Amino acid sequence: MNKKAPLFIMTAAAILLTACMRSGTTAGGQTGGNVPEPSAVVSEDTKNDLTDSASLPEDTKEAEPMVITKAIKFNKGTVKNSVQGMSVWQGKLFQLYHTGDCNVFDLDSGSPDPIATFRLGSASDGNHANNCNFSTVHYNGNPIPLLYVVDGNSGDVMKCSVENIVEKDGKYTSERIQTLHLDQSGFAAAGYMPYWGWPSWIVGTDGEYIWLHGARYRTNRSMDAYYDENRYIITKFRLPSPDKKLVVLTVADVVEQFTTEYDVNFTQGGTVYGKYLFYTFGTGKTDNPSAIRAWDLEAKKLLPPIDVSEVTEELEDCTVIGDRLYFITQKSNLYYIPLSSAVGK
Repeated sequence: MNKKAPLFIMTAAAILLTACMRSGTTAGGQTGGNVPEPSAVVSEDTKNDLTDSASLPEDTKEAEPMVITKAIKFNKGTVKNSVQGMSVWQGKLFQLYHTGDCNVFDLDSGSPDPIATFRLGSASDGNHANNCNFSTVHYNGNPIPLLYVVDGNSGDVMKCSVENIVEKDGKYTSERIQTLHLDQSGFAAAGYMPYWGWPSWIVGTDGEYIWLHGARYRTNRSMDAYYDENRYIITKFRLPSPDKKLVVLTVADVVEQFTTEYDVNFTQGGTVYGKYLFYTFGTGKTDNPSAIRAWDLEAKKLLPPIDVSEVTEELEDCTVIGDRLYFITQKSNLYYIPLSSAVGK
């Protein structure tokens, strides 16, 4: 990342997605396109929306500086519970809320109001739904790919619910077709680091792997006595076939694991885009400022910090659309930064 002081500009923007962006899933960011090199030049251009600049001719592209842009504030409609995980598929943003409510927003229209509201098949009082990612797996020919939801407190903190969302005549329904669990009882003996509590399940954009992101110790400051010893843990598994209703992953299923230094508290939600894993942190308050971190999954390293502390709202989840990294907050505000800034050296 460019280490010069970045310029942060927050402006309201209209929503416009190009056909390039509508052509695939963006939830773990399944939209293609090369990541441009970061810029050392600070720009004051405030013309921002959801247009995918990756669709511009190569000779007209310019590397972008670190700029935070507010794209839109969504309305929750009839939903009363808190904003949690979100993911995007073909121009539709699926916003989850605590207990498993879901609002669908049409990004093409630019409307802040949901076009549909439904309950997840895994909905329950304990389902925090704090992270979700669309996969590239289509169940029984369904055009909407399977959605992987970090279920949270509903019986097992290591649980992931796999949702098959069906749309008919503008109405959406969802069925949980699979539950994933993690049994890490053999991790330490095999030389792997076990997680504290509640890791996030994040599907890769290649359709082959699922990643678990978490930490060695709890990240909500209650275990700050171990801050210097804490580590981020990232473990890679093959994505299980959706044919089985219950899958328990064990140490025998680990493809690889790596750990990195720990430098920010309060884990939220994340996404995988190509070789990068992006994750949101913080509550937007002084003691837990908003932050984003990126990992290079091939190099197995944590990249330089992404400073979004000027967003004084609790971050919840993130996704990649085109060449931008979007993140949602507890106040239903959708922001973005250039992807090149997020992965820059």
